[in-house]
Amino acid sequence: MINPNQSECAEHKGNPTLSYCGDCQRPLCNCCLATHDLSHSIQSLQQIALELLRDLKSIHPTDIDSKVADEVNALDAEISTVLQSQETACKEIKRLVCEEVDKCFSEMVFSPTRKLQKEVFDHKEESDLGKIQHDVETLSSQVQSAVKENSLAQILALRTPVSSLKKPHLSDAENSERLGQWRQALRKASELLRPSGGLLSEIHNSVLTYLSGKGNISEKEESKLKAPETVLPPEPNTTVGRVDAIGLRLYNVEKAAWTTVEPANVSLKQQAELIVVRHKLYVVGGTPGASCTFEYDLNQLGKSAQFVPRADLNLGRRYHALTEVAGQEIFALGGRHNTKTLNECEKYDILADKWICIKPLNERKDGVSACTISNSRIYCVGGWDGKQALGSIEFYEVEQLERGWKMLDFVQDGSWVGIFWAALFPRAGGEILIFGGTDRTHAADSCFVFDPKTLWVSSANCKLAEPAKFAYVTRPVLYCNSVFAMSEDGQVHVHLPMSKAWKCIHGPSAAAVADIHK
Repeated sequence: MINPNQSECAEHKGNPTLSYCGDCQRPLCNCCLATHDLSHSIQSLQQIALELLRDLKSIHPTDIDSKVADEVNALDAEISTVLQSQETACKEIKRLVCEEVDKCFSEMVFSPTRKLQKEVFDHKEESDLGKIQHDVETLSSQVQSAVKENSLAQILALRTPVSSLKKPHLSDAENSERLGQWRQALRKASELLRPSGGLLSEIHNSVLTYLSGKGNISEKEESKLKAPETVLPPEPNTTVGRVDAIGLRLYNVEKAAWTTVEPANVSLKQQAELIVVRHKLYVVGGTPGASCTFEYDLNQLGKSAQFVPRADLNLGRRYHALTEVAGQEIFALGGRHNTKTLNECEKYDILADKWICIKPLNERKDGVSACTISNSRIYCVGGWDGKQALGSIEFYEVEQLERGWKMLDFVQDGSWVGIFWAALFPRAGGEILIFGGTDRTHAADSCFVFDPKTLWVSSANCKLAEPAKFAYVTRPVLYCNSVFAMSEDGQVHVHLPMSKAWKCIHGPSAAAVADIHK
């Protein structure tokens, strides 16, 4: 019950407020009431208090809960509607931007009169088209990834200079301010067009020729505008191989030619792992726990069989995985030292010729498979822990060495099983193709796709032409948009993207290859 004497009128000191004006929404004392407009809705505070108390007593607690729940549900529905509309709008913006950027790239790179045929890897002209298609797919995936990562403003900013660079019009690049703007446009286009190599170089040269012809650029400025050597990527590797009893058994996918290399100055270990980095083949480790590293220049193939000894591993190993980052570092992961299964890892600095220990894997395993995505993240798949085949996936951030390896919590469609000695190949869109391997009982012909963005492992709905294990071999290579991989038995498995089928190239026996080269 409200006591009217507890409230004093603000205008007439000492007078209690006894009434309330609903129109003015303020309390009134007797003095206020004497001069107030009597047509307003005026009630006594005592009566208002009694009505409020009666209303409160009539409300059941469940009614309050119900009203609160209704309000919360209504608010949730409103929030969901807003979020859905925002998501729809963002998807539409991303779609429009990706279509526009893809259109620019298609106009710059593709020739409308030339198409890639089904069996592309037999002809040189079709080889060039396959490389262009791969470059464009890589570039497109990078743009879409940037959009997905909320770099929409960057892509929109790049779209204009890329479109204009397609057909350079530099008539208004006559003063230093405009020249500075073109330098900035070229630098941004360089970041986006890096995978296209020669095309970017042509754009740089076109701009440079025009500006030089106008006579408004100094030699110092000219040197700054020249396309740097780092813009042009190295020629892709087209060789797969393995170590056998004679030496190296190699297959050049571009020339469709088999070769053996008998080392003239070193003895290669059996069960050594191989990797090709910038046309140099590295043979690392081997049985039973060898720590040696040898380098062979593939440009000397057929001219010299000299191998260059490099720094030894800190811990000898076999059955390990090799992968490289940016053509500068080689990572040796897991494996086995004598009879001990390892989780120890090392990286090899090619320029410094030094192996450095890094954070270990979370699991001890040999037969593990590895690959690198965008020179920034390494994935390790499967392996054998001494008792069973593993189906786990670990990843390692190259730029965050101190964080070490992390186990990946992924989902799968039910077809994924534990496996080791499988082959991994990173696709242009960021997915990883996983094929072959063994569960120790049988070699596998299965093929899976792992998407790091969605953390989803699913069957690729295609099988190898023959079951195969990919141990002691180089990594798969891409040629004419087809994937080539040599298996442990020396056969070459080819994935044809047009038909989504596999074929197998049966090579000659080691003895037959040796006879050819005598």
